[in-house]
Amino acid sequence: MLLKHRRLIASIFNHNTCNSWRHLARGSPLCVVRSPSASATHSTIASGHNEPPSNREPSAPVRVRFAPSPTGSLHLGGLRTALYNFLLARATGGQFLLRIEDTDASRLVPGAAKDIQEMLAWAGIQPDEGPEQGGPYGPYVQSDRLSRYTEAAAQLLESGHAYRCFCAPSSAPPTRKAAKERMNRTPASPSSSRPENDDPSLSTIAPTPPTISDGRYDGRCSHMSRSDSDARARAGEPHVVRMKIPSGTSSLFDLVHGNLTFNHTSLDDSVLLKRDGRPTYHLASVVDDGLMEITHVFRGDEWLPSTPKHLILHSALNQRPPLYGHLPLLLGRDRSKLSKRTSSTDSATSSVSPTSASTPPSTVRWYAEHGYLGPAVANWVALVGWTPPPELGEIADLNQLAQAFRIDGLHKSPGVVNFEKLDHVQKAHMVAWIEGRGGPEGPGSGRALLIRYIQEAVEGEVDKGNILDGTWSDEEGGKVLDIIKPKVTVRTQIPRYSRPFFFLPDWSAQEALSLRSKFLQPELESILSNTLTLLEPHSPDAFHTAAIKSAFEALPSLCGASYNRCMTVLRWAVSGSGTGVGVAEMVAGLGKARVAQRLQLGLEHVKVE
Repeated sequence: MLLKHRRLIASIFNHNTCNSWRHLARGSPLCVVRSPSASATHSTIASGHNEPPSNREPSAPVRVRFAPSPTGSLHLGGLRTALYNFLLARATGGQFLLRIEDTDASRLVPGAAKDIQEMLAWAGIQPDEGPEQGGPYGPYVQSDRLSRYTEAAAQLLESGHAYRCFCAPSSAPPTRKAAKERMNRTPASPSSSRPENDDPSLSTIAPTPPTISDGRYDGRCSHMSRSDSDARARAGEPHVVRMKIPSGTSSLFDLVHGNLTFNHTSLDDSVLLKRDGRPTYHLASVVDDGLMEITHVFRGDEWLPSTPKHLILHSALNQRPPLYGHLPLLLGRDRSKLSKRTSSTDSATSSVSPTSASTPPSTVRWYAEHGYLGPAVANWVALVGWTPPPELGEIADLNQLAQAFRIDGLHKSPGVVNFEKLDHVQKAHMVAWIEGRGGPEGPGSGRALLIRYIQEAVEGEVDKGNILDGTWSDEEGGKVLDIIKPKVTVRTQIPRYSRPFFFLPDWSAQEALSLRSKFLQPELESILSNTLTLLEPHSPDAFHTAAIKSAFEALPSLCGASYNRCMTVLRWAVSGSGTGVGVAEMVAGLGKARVAQRLQLGLEHVKVE
């Protein structure tokens, strides 16, 4: 898969320096350089900007966007794309926009747009402009901007950069995979360079397909006179609007890959407006990038084949194109591409951890629902494809990442997702939150959120009919949070580890019964009664972990049992569980009175069995 991807990239651009580079002032049209010896239709399209192509780092505030299609849950690759755009905006004092590209109604998934916005917010990526925030370039949902695309299509028809196509669509339009494979071949003749229809939604409109050569549309309607085209359109004949690809090449400076050159012989006359009047991605994306004054775009490598089309459209619309940076793929541990679709492990009820899953979870919501912290996942994803400066290290919040972000640190090769590193990064962020050093709203905010989470878990147990052992307070919640800190990696572990500090053990639960079955009654009685005797001399004020550990050292000789067996019995009596924080730490946290009560209850429970 990786080798095939590299061959594709190599086939569509040339790394030689582009000689046709021209610098453009803001708002000026895309530079079109014509060779004196070439025909009027042969051109070199160059993407030009104020700064020299050798300088990847912006010299002024940028306007960037993340423009997902709501066709499913936000996935890790999309999160990384959004994050790099966001970091560049923050690093330069610019603006980060969220734009929902929902023009392909056939692929929309209900709730997907909401999921994308919720998961960006969870990761700490807050747009400056977007559907919820509003802004001077709105609306920020493409289905609310349809008139703009119709106007742009009319402009392209008028200038001759597009034409109406009245041909019936193919009953089996070529797939994106077929289009990419064609990029590896040189068309046999100019006629065969007329492309396929890459709009799957047209396949059900008409029964008779046009002539197809090598999977591509033969371009017959591009030769139709304008008067005939206008007459057929006025008569109501169904049609699409296609862009007209000129011969020649397109060149640009890619923020990741450097100077690239594309040969137009591998391009197709893509559909811009479908028969229902809705735009395709190519037209809507280019129009909006121009109208919203986007200066830089990070997007996936899969859009590299479309880049020359977008440069041509920017030129035809007299728009200054953004600087593009195409990000390589995210790969799993087996070097296969992480799927954008939800895998079998992407369920909120799944107990599979990402470090053990054969098909790693790809949706961002999986990590949110399994207790990972949004800023930790953002930190981890940032490192898959970007090398931070040595002074930053691997653990950083979004502000620190933004201050350190440089385009030159982006990788050209696909990044392998290291899920073991995720747990390392997550643990560091969790500790920072518990200790009050981090959080979504700054220091202290993370600790406050985790204390609220413990409170919600306690209230949930009370609602189930369980009786609170003691009283709740934020101070008590913070104390418990500090005690369980060594055991907690993800948020969802907090209820289990904090429960013994607020509720009596349930000895009728299966886990408690399983532990109890490993011991005979005399051994249980001996360990519990001797522990009560050892702890009695300790005053409540001196009831701390070191003193308790010292007292426990005498249990093996007093009870004739190993230290580990003694600790298992005490854990059963105090918490009813076989796992949790250290027994001495738990006992110290509960306090002398509550521990003595539980040991006595445990002893009585054993005697009446």
